Amino acid sequence: MSDDRGFRVGDVNNQGNLAMGHGAHAEGNVSIGGSAESYELHRRIDELQQLLTQYADRLPDPDELRAVTGELRSQLQSPRPNRVLVGSLLTALTAGAGGVNAVLAAVNGIGQLVSRVLT
Repeated sequence: MSDDRGFRVGDVNNQGNLAMGHGAHAEGNVSIGGSAESYELHRRIDELQQLLTQYADRLPDPDELRAVTGELRSQLQSPRPNRVLVGSLLTALTAGAGGVNAVLAAVNGIGQLVSRVLT
């Protein structure tokens, strides 16, 4: 789809890979799947990564949590996510959140969305 200013959003190769941008200068593929829930998962994982940076001084091992979050993203972007591994990664993130409520809330939100997407 496009508007009068040339901003385009679309599935460029009919495989769920989106390209967004103004004209030819800003196009690029973002592999987030084709559904709104897949997009929401991607957005929430980005938000979690930001929270892990923001609250790094209050987390027991923020680098490990960022790595676990990266693995979770990889699993959720794969054509066949390993449900057991995804569950284990979410459990590790919950345990690692410690007393940081913002991080815990973000992980719980991702977990609820994952439950709907991977049913």
